[in-house]
Formats: sequence, C-alpha cells, structure tokens
Amino acid sequence: MNAISWIIGHIARHWLVVAAWVNGEQLPTNLFPFVSVGSDPTPISLSEALNLLKEAKVANDWIIRADDELLAHTQGAIDHDENVGTALMRAVLHTWFHTGEINAIRQMLGHSAINFVGKLVGNLEWHVSG
Repeated sequence: MNAISWIIGHIARHWLVVAAWVNGEQLPTNLFPFVSVGSDPTPISLSEALNLLKEAKVANDWIIRADDELLAHTQGAIDHDENVGTALMRAVLHTWFHTGEINAIRQMLGHSAINFVGKLVGNLEWHVSG
C-alpha cells in the first residue's frame, strides 16, 4: 500500500498535469517523484504533499470557468483523443479511488472511516450554465 503522503502528491501531480494541459503550460518540474508506476516509491513528507495539493488547487481555477466548449476541447490532449471533460472526469475518479485507499489505510491503523460522500445537493451538485 502507498504512504498517505505519496498518495496526496500523486493526486496533486495528476491535477497539475490536467491544469497545465488546459492552460497550455509546460508541466511543472517538481513532479518527478510521481511520474508513473515504477517511479521512486519513497514518500515525500506530508507537508510537501499538502503544499503540492495547494498548488494544484490554485492551478485548477479554470474549472470554475469551464463551459461546454472548453470541456469538449481536444487539441494537445493528455491521453490520445481525450477531451478536457473526460480528463476532468478521469481526475475526479482517480482522486476518489485514492481517497478510498487513504480511508482503508486509516481504518487499518484503527481510525474511524471518513464519510466523504455525503449530501451533494447544496454542496457539490452540477450546475448548468445559462
């Protein structure tokens, strides 16, 4: 099982890759430890991972402004012909997968489960612009 700090850095890396692609930027150079399967498995510190996650949150401010045209955009796609909307969906599902992994690690260490999916309406529902 991965260390929680490695998982957080891994997820932050994924979000930073999506942000760089959508914003037409070069990939940040500080993402090397999380490049792919087979990379150095040594976990970074929790504070480093949380800082990387904060960086990813700032870099993804484009999500608030995303419209149908942007979400359908495919030029320079990360994964073959994947569009921005699919890349966003992949990042969300990838994040939820690893959130479940963190939850399992915590429970194995004797902590209670994290109920992270609660009520969506009023908290996280999808809004159609227009």
